[in-house]
Amino acid sequence: MLQGIGLTFTYLWLAFSVFLAASAEPVVRQKTDLFIPAAFTSNKDTWFPDKTTLSGIGSLGALIISLVALVLSQQSQTSQQLREKREELRAILERLIELRDEYLTVKKIADDTEKGLFLSQMYSKQMVYLEAAESIVKQIPMQISASEYVVMGNEFTSNSDYLRARKYYQLGTMHSSGSSPVIQSLAWRLLASSYFNPDPSLLNVHKGDEFYQRAFDALKDENDYYSLYNKSLVCVGWANSIVMHDMHRAGVLLDEAYQYWTKIPLGCGLQRGPDYVGLAFAWLRVADLSCSNQLPEDVDHGTTSQLAYKKAEEIILALHNYGIDADYTKDALGRVYVSWGRSLLNTSCREEGISILKKARGLYLDISDAFPAKNIQSQYVESLISS
Repeated sequence: MLQGIGLTFTYLWLAFSVFLAASAEPVVRQKTDLFIPAAFTSNKDTWFPDKTTLSGIGSLGALIISLVALVLSQQSQTSQQLREKREELRAILERLIELRDEYLTVKKIADDTEKGLFLSQMYSKQMVYLEAAESIVKQIPMQISASEYVVMGNEFTSNSDYLRARKYYQLGTMHSSGSSPVIQSLAWRLLASSYFNPDPSLLNVHKGDEFYQRAFDALKDENDYYSLYNKSLVCVGWANSIVMHDMHRAGVLLDEAYQYWTKIPLGCGLQRGPDYVGLAFAWLRVADLSCSNQLPEDVDHGTTSQLAYKKAEEIILALHNYGIDADYTKDALGRVYVSWGRSLLNTSCREEGISILKKARGLYLDISDAFPAKNIQSQYVESLISS
């Protein structure tokens, strides 16, 4: 469109300049005191520019308009190319996200050989898509949104390419200033988590803490339900990251996350079940680490593990208050009881351990037969009780 407008002006100016050059006739100068520059007088009896001057003006104007049209044309072409590149990148990222859904389906295939073949094919597709996406990003880095950089980071994380994932999370934070507080918080949260990788070349607890704080600060002035939900996600992510380094602080963060979730009323559109289960499993991790003596020496492992198991139980039981009693919730509570009961058996508290394992047995009996993990978990519970 801009190119057409520029060419139209060019043609109009050329026509106008030809008209001036062809029709200009000397005009007798009236007596006046008006000052007329010499450049616009060809003799003492005329004030109108001569044909040579008019022709020069017309040619100069045509040149200027042509240059303007050229610039407008190039800008139009560049804008079109940028739009096409962005649309191509968006299509690739959408395909990568779809592959994640396909992956969940493939994992359910019973035959290991068939499953392995499909997973190998999916991995190859992912590599091709990622390489294509990277090529586009390098061409238009300033046109990529924070969300798109985050998706790229997530894909590299799923492939265990953590260093490259960190690079894209960093780019996500750099391009998030114009994004919503939630997107800014997400970019900082994922970047922070990349600094708690156990690989010594990637681990940096100080930077990780700093970036988790930035993730939280991005939401500090936001108090709507969705922001409270995302604050809780920051707390849980932070707690899971630092539990090996500061168990007490991890517990404080998990309690804070629970408080944020309890402020979100039922029916507001946020999915509470998986989030509560995630929080419970964070406490379960604290308990399991304590039982395996992987926490600092100054921690009372027995007290810590029992407190953590009770916290995990309390959080999942709270789901009943919201009418959430699906199979996956029962399975989550069953896993808590299995881990809890097993830990008590290992500490010679057999009677108490068997009592808790029987709670797990009851839950798995109540789960529908179609639930994938029912049989495996039920058999494992029975083996622990009879051991």
